Amino acid sequence: MNSARLFTSVYAHTLTRLLKRRSEVIAAPTLSVILEFALLPYGLMLYGGALQFHVVVVTALVATSTLSAALAAAVLHVVELRLGLLDQILQVPLPRHIVLIARALAAVTAALPPAVLSVLLSWAYVPVTVTFVAVSLVASILAGLSLVGLASLVGSLSKDISKASFAVSLASSALTLLSPVYFPLSVLPRWLAVLLLFNPLTPAIELARSVVLSGALDVTSAVALPASSVVWLTAGTVALKRRIEEA
Repeated sequence: MNSARLFTSVYAHTLTRLLKRRSEVIAAPTLSVILEFALLPYGLMLYGGALQFHVVVVTALVATSTLSAALAAAVLHVVELRLGLLDQILQVPLPRHIVLIARALAAVTAALPPAVLSVLLSWAYVPVTVTFVAVSLVASILAGLSLVGLASLVGSLSKDISKASFAVSLASSALTLLSPVYFPLSVLPRWLAVLLLFNPLTPAIELARSVVLSGALDVTSAVALPASSVVWLTAGTVALKRRIEEA
């Protein structure tokens, strides 16, 4: 019970700190979501509403908002792991991997506004179901945890964790470009589609897209997404824990 209280305390403290001191990382993608949904889908409806272009575009916007939330979570996590905070991690009377997971969850929670807002704004353009809302939010959380794991892994390889944010941003951008944000996996060769599933962002995008376009869950993505999150978060947490203990 005491461990649960400590875990909750670490989570709440980190979340409060992020919302107070790192709000610009959250505000920028949130503002971007508002502008995208205010201008692009409506313009496409006026231009070619009969072709339903706006449905595809809204799906892409939800996907990019998921990416924005995941990328923001990774950046928040790395920025907060500057050397000045390592002492705080070491002082908490919990196993270090538990402390790191609590901080990762706080970073993902703080970065959720773009994803939540995109789901709310999509009501104006596409049929939105409870399943779509739930899947979109779960996909954002799991994708965020995956990228936090990647950020931790990259950060652990740097001699100075506080200078790892550039490498994290670069790696995140590469994963974004290699994810099916603007095209479905079904149009790709089978081998390439399977390869892209190793990108933690791919199953998150495909899962949200399948619900809004077909009304059904993509089974492959539904299995790959949590599996990917567990693998990336575990690898990153173990690597970062080792790096902190060596510092």
